[in-house]
Amino acid sequence: MSTGRKVIDVIRGSTEAVVRETFRRIAAVRGAAAVHPHGVAFKAELELVAPLPEGRYDAVARLSKGAGTPGDQVDVLGLAIRVQPAAEAGSWDLLLSSAGQGRLTRCLPVPAGDWSTARYSTLAPYEFHHRWIWLMATPRGPKVGHSSVIKLDHNAPEGFTLAIASQTGGWLTVGRLTLLTPLTDTGDRFDPMLNSPPGWRLAPAWLRTIREMAYQGSRRGHNGTPAARPPADSSPQATAPGASDG
Repeated sequence: MSTGRKVIDVIRGSTEAVVRETFRRIAAVRGAAAVHPHGVAFKAELELVAPLPEGRYDAVARLSKGAGTPGDQVDVLGLAIRVQPAAEAGSWDLLLSSAGQGRLTRCLPVPAGDWSTARYSTLAPYEFHHRWIWLMATPRGPKVGHSSVIKLDHNAPEGFTLAIASQTGGWLTVGRLTLLTPLTDTGDRFDPMLNSPPGWRLAPAWLRTIREMAYQGSRRGHNGTPAARPPADSSPQATAPGASDG
């Protein structure tokens, strides 16, 4: 192995160790996932068409706040979807965060103050048939007018319309997610690194590696510990947190 290659491998190994340890410590302090620690999960139905695996699926959808800010404070809002195919097939996860809709801004997390007006993007693309594809979710139904986790139990978006776009093309509708009833905390962890749609792979490779280190660190940090209750806000009603991401 050349000296240059050895240096690159040392730098890569050090970077991965720093990322993993940073997220491990954050999760250990929180007793929950390092990011999106608090949320509400819903039983859901998902309809998809090609190029995603076509069909109608049972699903679990989770709405969460990236930094876990209390009440209606602005935060990067998250939408996690666990798709549950037939019993013989493994489930797969999609994670999206509030973002812009343009070719550049869909890659950037954008804080939002309303679950129903934010647009949710995978931020990083998936590689599918040698193309990079982004997924976007647009809320459906009346405006909910808040960004509180607590209030989601009785005032959440009706569902989301899913669309995909390549690096150069416009958005193409490929699915419809409908939220049904809130769920109690199952202890499940959403992880797109371990559970991707068949034939889809997160890209680019270097970012996929960093994200995997972050997820590994977060998993080790909370070590299966159920997510803590979300911070109290002005709502008098409480709800159980949903499954944690990462």
